Amino acid sequence: MNSVKKYIAEFIGTMVLVVLGCGTAMLVGCDAKNGGGYILTALAFGLVIVGMAYCVGNISGCHINPAVSLGVLLSGGMSAVDFIAYIISQCLGAFAGAGVLAAIFGLGGVNDQTGGFGSNGLAGVNGSVVAGLIVECFLTFVFVLTILGVTSKKANHGSFGGLVIGVGAVRNRRDHGDRAVIGHVLVLVPQQFDAHRIADGDGGEVGLLDL
Repeated sequence: MNSVKKYIAEFIGTMVLVVLGCGTAMLVGCDAKNGGGYILTALAFGLVIVGMAYCVGNISGCHINPAVSLGVLLSGGMSAVDFIAYIISQCLGAFAGAGVLAAIFGLGGVNDQTGGFGSNGLAGVNGSVVAGLIVECFLTFVFVLTILGVTSKKANHGSFGGLVIGVGAVRNRRDHGDRAVIGHVLVLVPQQFDAHRIADGDGGEVGLLDL
């Protein structure tokens, strides 16, 4: 039952992130002509992550992103079964969130300013898929590395660890702009304001990585 609760928490967290994060991008737009949309979208993603950390962090660890779950798996923080279930839950949550946005914008006759449900594009790299992948992979690497470092048991960041990660989430999303090609790099704000712990696959708490 505890495992099911974690999967449901990941589903809900990812759905809310897509609805509010991508929904903001769809409303305000993210392009060179509307530069303010970048910071508004970045803040939306960052603040949603913080909010979901308070809501579901004590249940699932608030991964709500496959990159974070992969980092936890590789550091021994969760089992392979839970990892697969987390990924499935996150994907289903993302689909559900997209469905909610489709209903809202479709029934309400609201114009999608991004033209693609807030998805990232390749305009910033002149349409190059390879360049887009490089940007995405590099920023994902830096961001997950930041998460692992901040949540290390050897670091004494305490409650300030979440602040560091939260600011990184906003910065990362802004830097992505329309340059990245696949996915959004999200962020883990550890549960109970403790940057050294996250929920593991058995309902306990473990460090992400002992650096």
